[in-house]
Order: sequence, then C-alpha cells, then structure tokens
Amino acid sequence: CRGWSITQLAGGYRYCADDVLCAQLALSASPGAKRMLDLGSGVGTIGLIWLAQQPRPLRDGICTMLEAQVVSVALCRET
Repeated sequence: CRGWSITQLAGGYRYCADDVLCAQLALSASPGAKRMLDLGSGVGTIGLIWLAQQPRPLRDGICTMLEAQVVSVALCRET
C-alpha cells in the first residue's frame, strides 16, 4: 500500500501473497461495498489492503478489524 508499512514479528507468520489475493477477491466479489469486517485480522494486512483501494476521503468505521491475539492487535496498531 502506498506509503504504508506492515509491522510484524521477525519469526512466525508473516503476511504474503495470500493476503493480497484475499483482499483482491473481497474487492472483486463486492466492488460497491461501503464497509468491511475483517474477522481474525492478525496484523491487519487484508483490511489495510482493502482500505487502500477505497475512495477518499475515508469515512469513520469503514473497516472494522477483530483479532483475539494481543500481540497481533499491538502490531496492527503500530502499522
């Protein structure tokens, strides 16, 4: 995403092409979607990629990410 960086741990799962593909499939499946709910968002890559494709200016509450792992939530907030 232009001007964004993804904060992630050096070891363990790291975002990859699967995240990009999933975000692209979401955009293709519902191109007119006004909001997104990302369940099990991890560090937020899918939601952020989707968000980057939305028209500006962005509205509040357009993308909601839900993650249970505290470490992943902290990393997403850093991103």
